[in-house]
Amino acid sequence: MEKRYYIKIPKVISVYYSGKNNFLVIRGPLMECYLRLTLKVNVLYRTNLLKITRVTAKKTSRNKKKILRSLQGQCHSQIKQTVLNSASRLCKKLKFVGVGYKAFLLEKPYFNVLQLRLGFSHDIFIKFPTSICIQCFKTNAKIYILGNLYQKVLEITSTIRSYKKPEPYKGKGILYLTEDIILKEGKKL
Repeated sequence: MEKRYYIKIPKVISVYYSGKNNFLVIRGPLMECYLRLTLKVNVLYRTNLLKITRVTAKKTSRNKKKILRSLQGQCHSQIKQTVLNSASRLCKKLKFVGVGYKAFLLEKPYFNVLQLRLGFSHDIFIKFPTSICIQCFKTNAKIYILGNLYQKVLEITSTIRSYKKPEPYKGKGILYLTEDIILKEGKKL
């Protein structure tokens, strides 16, 4: 019995599985997700567990067993990610370190735009969907990025951070809130 292919389902989330179509529906307080799976899933309702199994014939080659094992891991991570997306919101925090580094939020009806001033000769505009919420604090030069789609939140934070990565000598740039930079020593005269 392999424990790593079990997923514990919180009480707030309900899971429905159709064995004929290999279709999984995950309903949570934030969203509802539909997944078409490549492998079969056993839903154990009493213990709130999901078990991902790979059904194999008796005579299969080693190559096919490796492929099925990798599909099992992929299916496990995909289900785990959708459970996380439908149950909780993710918050990433960025801080601006440097003189004149600022962020402004411009709101439009169908999408929002984040304007960054990072010391270049021009401003940088980043368009993001309305499902992602960005809060800018002018006094502390901080940005909070909120959303329940884990992939989108990480993608937006990495694009914002890529415009001005922190440099190792002065420590200027865009950093995660909990990130600390060990500064290098400059030239000695």
